[in-house]
Amino acid sequence: HSTLQERQLLQDICETVSHRASILAATAILAVATKIGKLNCTVAIDGSLFSKHPVFKARMEDTITFINENANLNLVEAADGSGLGAAIIAAVSASRTAFGSESLH
Repeated sequence: HSTLQERQLLQDICETVSHRASILAATAILAVATKIGKLNCTVAIDGSLFSKHPVFKARMEDTITFINENANLNLVEAADGSGLGAAIIAAVSASRTAFGSESLH
């Protein structure tokens, strides 16, 4: 059994970790968008934390705006994004193999 104080501490730890995760995710997405010169685009994100956490998406959007107020990244949930990503990678790999270029760089 746990005490109320222990449960509150665990809740605070989870809050801190999820807040930091949203900052790290947003920073990484903004870094990629900046690197490829796409600061006005839609970014599809897959994952239960993004789709189910009550404020994760809002925190990501706040972080992006805080770092670069000119960035206009529309964060949206991607349905089966990992499956689609795997299919795209397989298709590119098969295409490169068919044309004799097995390297993906």
